[in-house]
Amino acid sequence: RRVLFRSEKTMQQTFPAGTAQRIVIFDVHGDLFVHGWEEQTIQITTDGHIGQLQPEGDTLTIRNCDDTLELKVPVETIIGAKNIHGGAVIENIHQLEIDVIGGDVSIKTISGDVTVAKIGGDAALTSIGGELELTEIGGGLAVKQAPSARVHGRIGDDASFTEVTHADIERVDGDLVLIDTDEIIVK
Repeated sequence: RRVLFRSEKTMQQTFPAGTAQRIVIFDVHGDLFVHGWEEQTIQITTDGHIGQLQPEGDTLTIRNCDDTLELKVPVETIIGAKNIHGGAVIENIHQLEIDVIGGDVSIKTISGDVTVAKIGGDAALTSIGGELELTEIGGGLAVKQAPSARVHGRIGDDASFTEVTHADIERVDGDLVLIDTDEIIVK
């Protein structure tokens, strides 16, 4: 009989969301995945170590994860993330604020506002219900289905806006594609 062992241990922890309406994430040394679900629980999965996991009031703080981090959270959750060394995929939550992401970013189905700053790679945003504010996108940008988008600083490659009612753009280093947009301001 052969016994197989995995070389790394996966840490998975699930607990009631309780009063944690906001999750703040700092310093992830891999990728970040956040998926909203209908459960009133928060599930945290990583193959690495988390330096701090601290609930305080209505906020859960996660700090210093030395590998990829995956969260499943209630759909009404507000996420704040800063200093993600890899990429980020964030879907089906209420509100999002991310700052300093090393890789590509994919954001889908956010019912409220989204603020994105200092992205090293490409950014794709789809189905944003509230205000969308972007600052310094290193690669290309694709925005689809948003009432408004405000872009500060530069977009490092091509940019496309599809089904965006209002867009205010400072600088695009590549081509600009507009499909089903009402009002676009390029400075």
